[in-house]
Amino acid sequence: MLLGDAGLAREPQRSISGIVAGEWPKALVDPDEDAAAALRKAEEREREEMEKRGEAGKQKELVPVDTVGAFSKSHKVYCVGLKPWDVYLTKVDLKNGIWGDYVFYKIQLLHDSVRDIFIVFTRYGRIGEDGMHQRTPFTKIEEAQKDFCTIFKSKTGNDFNDLENFARVKKKYALAKVAYVTVSHQDYLAPFDFEKCPKSKLGRNERQLLEEVANVTMYQRAMKDLGLDISALPISCLTKEAIEKARILLG
Repeated sequence: MLLGDAGLAREPQRSISGIVAGEWPKALVDPDEDAAAALRKAEEREREEMEKRGEAGKQKELVPVDTVGAFSKSHKVYCVGLKPWDVYLTKVDLKNGIWGDYVFYKIQLLHDSVRDIFIVFTRYGRIGEDGMHQRTPFTKIEEAQKDFCTIFKSKTGNDFNDLENFARVKKKYALAKVAYVTVSHQDYLAPFDFEKCPKSKLGRNERQLLEEVANVTMYQRAMKDLGLDISALPISCLTKEAIEKARILLG
């Protein structure tokens, strides 16, 4: 029996584990490599499906049409090869005004296959909100592309046709790297036959913890509650490297 700081008796601290670090059994599976292999397989399967659907399928799947615009199914994001005409811009400046800048500007070039017209769609506002939007129709793709590039240049100070050399310009918008997901998280999961799987030996509390950790909907709901745009930042696009970099920046 030991005495605490207040002179009260307390039990000696017990070890949280009966196994020291060096005695833990060696893992038979590398979870990081196992997960990476599953992701690669799912992405390869999706690319094969896109190839089967041809150019029309690629245009449909590469980037989703902005849902706030409430466009019909005949509208698709215009693509040249595998390059979609779609950008998501952000600007954060805490020193500007009372509330500071925490805004986005989204630009999409859409093609309406029914009317065969092209639309430059823009949406802008504070990050986490729907904001306001505007659509400008064109009968010729060249005119729509020119308008798209003009807006992009005015907002970023850069050339859309030279994104590889994009450079941040002071007081202008920055280009956010958005990796849209063309497969749902269910497609990443192996098809288990639970009737043939051995019964889990984990306790009830451990099983519930694992269910919470693996609950994608829970993460999506939390991001939405924080005001994050899950269409621009899908939870499945977060990499271990990105999370580690953020942790370092936050100290």
